[in-house]
Amino acid sequence: MCEISVIIPVYNTEQYLKKCVDSVLGQTFQKFEIILVEDGSPDQAGQICDEYEKRDERIRVIHQKNCGLALSRRNGLEAAKGKYVMFLDSDDWIDRKMLSALYETAERTGADVVCSQLRRVAETGAPIGEKIEFSEIICNDRKDMVYHLHITRYINTSAVTKLIRRPLLETVEFPGNLAIGEEHDMVSQLVWKAAKIVITDAAYYNYLMRGGSISHSGYNPKYANSLEKYMEIERAFEQAFPKYQGQLRSFYAEFEMAVITAMCRNRSYDRAVIRKLREHLRAHKKEICRSTATPFYLKCSAVMIIYCPGVFIFLFRGIHLLTGR
Repeated sequence: MCEISVIIPVYNTEQYLKKCVDSVLGQTFQKFEIILVEDGSPDQAGQICDEYEKRDERIRVIHQKNCGLALSRRNGLEAAKGKYVMFLDSDDWIDRKMLSALYETAERTGADVVCSQLRRVAETGAPIGEKIEFSEIICNDRKDMVYHLHITRYINTSAVTKLIRRPLLETVEFPGNLAIGEEHDMVSQLVWKAAKIVITDAAYYNYLMRGGSISHSGYNPKYANSLEKYMEIERAFEQAFPKYQGQLRSFYAEFEMAVITAMCRNRSYDRAVIRKLREHLRAHKKEICRSTATPFYLKCSAVMIIYCPGVFIFLFRGIHLLTGR
């Protein structure tokens, strides 16, 4: 019997894939299936997927032409049979008790979504950042969900780390025209649609911070779509929850600025997009600067983008060349 469908999009991660899949196969909870969505990967990842499929009947492989992360997840969801779904990135891995802990919480509480935290790990294996500790939080109210997504940030903006009831997830749209922000778009939809979300402080998910990831790539036209989507999500939450307007504007400024940092990485500057970002940041300048949750360096970055974008571009370009970030 399959209770959990673990969907793993696979693209150009042959050196990490075995550790990822083995971390699922080694779970204490065994009523799962693994759906490997091989997204036209140019390396040997597709062959590794096929080898796993031959070894374990719980593993299914979908081979497809390259269509990106969001549509790979959607295609995996269409093939899923589990009561719950969890997404896993093919360069990450999970602790052996993750499925059992999240499944038990979902069954005990009747939650539509159970959120764990993630542990950021450097390529050296060293953990990055400190563990957050808090008691289990049960959100039955949309206002509380919005609060914990944007203010405490206990609901992280990643599609991974979450166990989701499949019928709820099947109502979510997976836009394929975004360069970044696909995951936050999905999580935002879950917050609008879920009747109950439970948040735990356990960090069962190991998120590998590597330089070749999508978030560290250069600018392309899809980033303009991402900026539009961030602004659209921000407006919807502001209209519904005006009490949190200041915090929401500060929160989304951090994400929106990623558009211009992407331009700096490959020196592909879209003046129309920069102008739109500057106008948006200028309109929200007070909230950004007053926010206690926004780091000082991000406040400085916002001010530079508003008044002297050339200086920001010069400085970030230098940081990128020195550190690869």
